[in-house]
Amino acid sequence: MRTFIEGGFSIFAYPINETNIMETLNKTNKFAKQNGLLFGILLVLEFVIMYFAGLDPIDNPSIGTVANLLNYLIFPITLIALAATQTRSFQGGVLSFGQAVKTGVIISLIGSAIYGVFYIIFNLIFPEFTPDLISKMEEQMLNQNPEMTQEQVDMTIGITKTFLSPWIAAPFGVLIYVIVGTIESLVIGAIVKRERH
Repeated sequence: MRTFIEGGFSIFAYPINETNIMETLNKTNKFAKQNGLLFGILLVLEFVIMYFAGLDPIDNPSIGTVANLLNYLIFPITLIALAATQTRSFQGGVLSFGQAVKTGVIISLIGSAIYGVFYIIFNLIFPEFTPDLISKMEEQMLNQNPEMTQEQVDMTIGITKTFLSPWIAAPFGVLIYVIVGTIESLVIGAIVKRERH
């Protein structure tokens, strides 16, 4: 039985050739892609449920807190750890630190990209969504800071409108998710890695 290690991947009981290496790479990347797809679906479902159930994080900040915990901690950490352990199991108990980090980045990128595309399409179907959101934010801002001048309000709302534009919010959201996912992957990778001795 022959063993070959290339870039942290172990291939057991197979002839050493480029085809088998690529097959293993494709298989291990498949775990990351599957969990990335699941991450995107979870983000979309959460948004849809909150929107149609009238769960407004602006009116109820605790809902926003729960949503952020799910989106930035619970969902990604769970799925990154799952994909990393799946990859490690497939490779006979071997997983490099780099593989674990790469897995997390792929999951974060795919999931956030799916959500970003959905967010753009949602705003095209419901064009009133962003203006209504900005109006609620302006009302809340004035209630919490009645001393603000109209100039300050206009400047703040102008910045908010820019960042809430689907064409800005979607790519910016992808960037944030990838950064957070990379940090989480570094931690998870340090925990689940298993180097071959």
